[in-house]
Amino acid sequence: MPNKKLKYWTSWDQILGVKSKNEKDFWVDVGKALKRNWKMYKQWSSSKLLVTLSEMIKVNNYKHVRTEIVENFVRSFEGTPRKPEGIKLVDTIIHSIKHAKVGKYITVKPKSPKVKKKPKKVITPAMHLLQLKDLNWVERKTKLYDSHVDWTVKEIWQSFFVNQSKKNAQVKAFNKITNLNEIQKDVKKRFNEEYKTVNAIEDNYSDDFTGKVIDNKGKKHKLTMHQKVAGLYASKGGFIDLGNTGVGKTYTATLAVSLRNSMKTLVICPANLIANEQWKNNIESVFPECRVYSQHEILEMPKNRRKIREFYLVSFQTLSRSTGDDILKRMIKEKIDYIVIDEGQRVKVRDETAISKVRAKLQNTLLKIRKKRKLDVLMLTATPAPNTVTEAKSLLELVTGKKFKISGYNSIINLSKMHCALQENAIKYQKRYPVGVRERDIECAVKLRLSPHRKMLVNLGFLGMDQISLVEAKMPEILKRLSKTPKNDKVIIFTKYVTGMVDEISEALERKGITHTYYTGTKKEGLEPSLGAEFFNGKKVLIASSAIAEGLDKIQDACRNIWFVGHGWTYSERQQVIGRVYRTGQKRNVDVLTFMASINGYEYDKNVKIHRINTKKIYHDCIVDGNYPETISETRYNWKKIVNDVIRGEKVKGSRLIEIGLLKKLEKHDRKITKNKKKRKNKKH
Repeated sequence: MPNKKLKYWTSWDQILGVKSKNEKDFWVDVGKALKRNWKMYKQWSSSKLLVTLSEMIKVNNYKHVRTEIVENFVRSFEGTPRKPEGIKLVDTIIHSIKHAKVGKYITVKPKSPKVKKKPKKVITPAMHLLQLKDLNWVERKTKLYDSHVDWTVKEIWQSFFVNQSKKNAQVKAFNKITNLNEIQKDVKKRFNEEYKTVNAIEDNYSDDFTGKVIDNKGKKHKLTMHQKVAGLYASKGGFIDLGNTGVGKTYTATLAVSLRNSMKTLVICPANLIANEQWKNNIESVFPECRVYSQHEILEMPKNRRKIREFYLVSFQTLSRSTGDDILKRMIKEKIDYIVIDEGQRVKVRDETAISKVRAKLQNTLLKIRKKRKLDVLMLTATPAPNTVTEAKSLLELVTGKKFKISGYNSIINLSKMHCALQENAIKYQKRYPVGVRERDIECAVKLRLSPHRKMLVNLGFLGMDQISLVEAKMPEILKRLSKTPKNDKVIIFTKYVTGMVDEISEALERKGITHTYYTGTKKEGLEPSLGAEFFNGKKVLIASSAIAEGLDKIQDACRNIWFVGHGWTYSERQQVIGRVYRTGQKRNVDVLTFMASINGYEYDKNVKIHRINTKKIYHDCIVDGNYPETISETRYNWKKIVNDVIRGEKVKGSRLIEIGLLKKLEKHDRKITKNKKKRKNKKH
């Protein structure tokens, strides 16, 4: 037998946890290992299985097992509902290894049969413990071993979050399991210790903490299990609460402050959550004796103050200005002992060559403080990884103060490593609501004579084509559907970009006599109480931009319709917008319409925006949920080619000219862009 093949089979022997005496026994033992470990493989996320096997290969120096082979092995289990089919798939891999030529290890990529995915069963704490029965091939007290203990305990908690009705019975069944191996004993011990602490968590409250949260209607409630568990973890070190919108992550933060008895807490959040006093009210509801300083008050604080628990509220916008530098310097002098970052995705590193001002300032401040003393950070975000491995890693490094040796390249293995790192420093609660979400794409086709404007369209870029698709293709369909919407049904019309979009929507609604208001970066009269909160007080349509995506509550009481007409670039932002109405308090099914423009037969929104959003969804689902992507393809655009493709489908007889008012606006914007380009060119010379 060739030596390379022998090493190759030996490597698989190790990965599968079997010990074959010879080649013949190996294939028999492979089948046994698969049957023995089947439930464990199925209950783990694919990303965790991939990282586990990859780490074992690395530790044991199995040089002849390539990452691609392990990825194929793991993928074999994805979406396979029955054991025989899974074993058959793995047999395909084994067959390709067995019959490979020397030095050419896998020549055939196994194809998974098309099977219908069945809904996942609710996994109980006892099932989580039982799945570790045969995990005897991970060495005890290693980093990989400790990770499995941590993953399993957090998964047990997350199963409780979604199924609390039979909590006591589930814990009883969990503790009845006997004949445990070492890792099962460690999981059982740690979970029971945490369960005991969570059940008696009120005993650890600080004296000034009430633990009573107030909902939108002014009613008081006890903390939820999610808030207690996340708050407990957050009190022990840097942590991220990944609960989805509407689960009350603010109170995770206040509980953590109480448990660690932090006396000086800096809260960084969107400006509107300071302006509408949402954070201030939530803090004072559980800490009635505390002192809350808003950003405009911080620099005026007297130096000699009565010692009392204090919170300092600062917006991302303020931090980006020069005032932010002064506030951060004051925070260092005040010796803050805890930092909470709400909507934490705001401080991720999108581009390592051009870090945002807020991120740079906050990062430098943390470095200065951490050189002198320990400082923990709690991040609240439902969307930690909308785009890349780099972005997710940047958030974890800010929160923990540690460096993660994970490449920023968006490969399957790197996405999976990022998933595992996130799991060890975060917890997620995907709340189930009694109402549903119905999402539909609305096709809006139009034929336009655009060839005379080719140069202008290339110069204007995406925004110009977005305006054309809005005015010429989408608005007629939007108006038609609004006319059929029940009188009392309110609608949010969302556009990522404001320039040239909000005015066009507003003017079209005005002509039809449809009442509307706004919630954008500069216009907030639609929801801001001090400006009339017009959407809550009679107006039918709310024209909204990205400002609506963060932190706002109460919209679900008035609205169930979200219409996407100007698309952004990330899946996460879209989900955040939906989360404004699909959340606790919503009593009706939510309708989400996505208006998709087709210009001269070219599917503009689908090809340019939605494809990219779907790619980001793949990254998000792998990093946050451990879902295994079939393929990963980066989206690259050539704007001139897009314009040419749109014009290529032009049919003179069936097409028409752009509406004259829109054309004048586009030409005006084009002249402005050209003028600015000339100015920049002259400055260089």
